[in-house]
Amino acid sequence: MTQFPTAEVDAFVDAKVRSFAQRYPAVSVPALKEIIERGRQPRSALSIASIEERLTGSRVFEIAALLYQEAQLIADAVAGQEEAL
Repeated sequence: MTQFPTAEVDAFVDAKVRSFAQRYPAVSVPALKEIIERGRQPRSALSIASIEERLTGSRVFEIAALLYQEAQLIADAVAGQEEAL
């Protein structure tokens, strides 16, 4: 995965301040930079792919519960690794 250096991201955001302010008035530039910085530190990710017709009604809640269970397993594993350090 390619990651832009912080200085390059800052320069880009600073160059687009007016555009961001117009499109996203509720998000300040410092908040945007913080969001970007937090996005640089994921330890894991979960996703699901499905055709739209199969992901309706109670199935949405079933899948959400399964994703939550997996997220808990990942969180427990990460916590166990940190404790071992």
